[in-house]
Amino acid sequence: MNAGGDCAQLKAQIRGFEARTRELEAALRMAKARLEDQKQALEKYVAGPFTLATVIKPVEMPAAEMGSGALVSINGRTQLLPLATPWTYPPLQASKKVLVSAESVIVSPCEQPPTGQVFAVSEVLDDGQLLLAYQSGVNVLVEAVPELCGAVKAGQCVLADPALGLAYRVIEQGRVEQLLSPEVPHVSYEEIGGLGPQIEKIKDAIELPFLHPDLYKRYGLKPPKGILLYGPPGCGKTLIAKAVATSLGGRGSHPANAYFLSVKGPELLSRFVGESERQIRALFSRARELAETGRPVVIFFDEMESLFRVRGSGVSSDVETTVVPQLLAEIDGVEQLDNVILIGASNREDMLDPAVTRPGRLDVKIRIDRPSIQAAGDIFEIHLGLTTPLAPCLTGGTLKGRGSAFAVGDETQSSRALLRSHLEVRLAERSPKTALYLVELADGGRMELYVGDLLSGAMIASIVERAKKEAIKDHLLNPSTLQGLSVAHLDAAIDLEIQEMAQLRPSLEASQWAGLLGLDATKVSRAVPLG
Repeated sequence: MNAGGDCAQLKAQIRGFEARTRELEAALRMAKARLEDQKQALEKYVAGPFTLATVIKPVEMPAAEMGSGALVSINGRTQLLPLATPWTYPPLQASKKVLVSAESVIVSPCEQPPTGQVFAVSEVLDDGQLLLAYQSGVNVLVEAVPELCGAVKAGQCVLADPALGLAYRVIEQGRVEQLLSPEVPHVSYEEIGGLGPQIEKIKDAIELPFLHPDLYKRYGLKPPKGILLYGPPGCGKTLIAKAVATSLGGRGSHPANAYFLSVKGPELLSRFVGESERQIRALFSRARELAETGRPVVIFFDEMESLFRVRGSGVSSDVETTVVPQLLAEIDGVEQLDNVILIGASNREDMLDPAVTRPGRLDVKIRIDRPSIQAAGDIFEIHLGLTTPLAPCLTGGTLKGRGSAFAVGDETQSSRALLRSHLEVRLAERSPKTALYLVELADGGRMELYVGDLLSGAMIASIVERAKKEAIKDHLLNPSTLQGLSVAHLDAAIDLEIQEMAQLRPSLEASQWAGLLGLDATKVSRAVPLG
């Protein structure tokens, strides 16, 4: 027998066995992989269903070996559940959705946006909690998620879940809904200068019924439904309305903040038929809802003549033929307006429909006229403030051309008095420097209008703001020098204000221009700027 041939044959057989062995190993590996896939698929089919839960807040579990967990809400029930280990996902956050296994373990986050209801924020408490306006005047207290801390204000709308006690995010409102967001003003009567007599009338008309409701009932009197503030622009009508809301909030048997619904007339105008009327209904419905909490509600209509003008005047698209009746229906309707005060403001009271301004609707009518020179000084004092730095050179001495000296004893008071005196003299000056318009009258006469004839609180505020900016610029140029607001800064501010007023040319329609300025429109035929 050939030993060499036999050896070669054995080697060939061995190589064949090795090849078959490798094939078997590959087949076994493939079979094992398919078996693992089928096992995982089977586990998915036999595993219990996952439950969707909402995270209230992440916490550490009571036992250290249990690791981290979270307080979650499942179908209205609050549970403390651990996280699956190892946890390979980002840390959980309040209001996020998670999946909970049948073994009550949080297995993974779920990319689903939070859901809830939209609520208006009545008040933001000092600890960051939010008081939300709920149904029928009931308030709900909820926690704001960390992302909302410091970013929410009263009057805004938030997405919240009262069952969880959480507010998730701020909801941007549409134009109509923004009108229904109440503001809680903090403006006192002391912040309004030069309107003492008008403020007294408002207090008598508005505050007495809230302070002494028993006496009003005894005498058979009802509180006024509303007041009309009319007069030239920039004289404090809006400020007075806010002060009324603030004052009402601190009066009565249950002092609290009052609500202030502010509406500029043109905001309610719509090109769609019936939309303006719907918004008026929604506005008064919201006011009644807020008034159910026991707090006074002030509805303030600014630029009232743009919406409730005389019906049939033909100067607009006649939208007032349906808007005015809607307002009257809300004021005189079956539903009472308890704790609701309507305040209207207008620069053109002659354009308002008489049915709106008659007694029983806007009962009290108060003219807010231009301030006198003395009143302008009072307004100047308010806007100057007590903390504004004043120039050292103002202390003591005599103001040139005034003939009045101020004692050095109280340096701050002397400086303030000097600035006020200078402002009053400049505004009262009737010279070419302060002349604004030459007005031609219908009877052929002429008259010149000076800056003192067109005074307003807004003008005084603008002058003070300009003077403060001039003082800041001087300080930045010479930071090492002791600086402060001086007569020169005030002079520059007054000159700039006069210059800008003179550059604003009057309207081609002289009567319209005169009416807006508070002049007798029937007597003005033409106005020519003198600047």
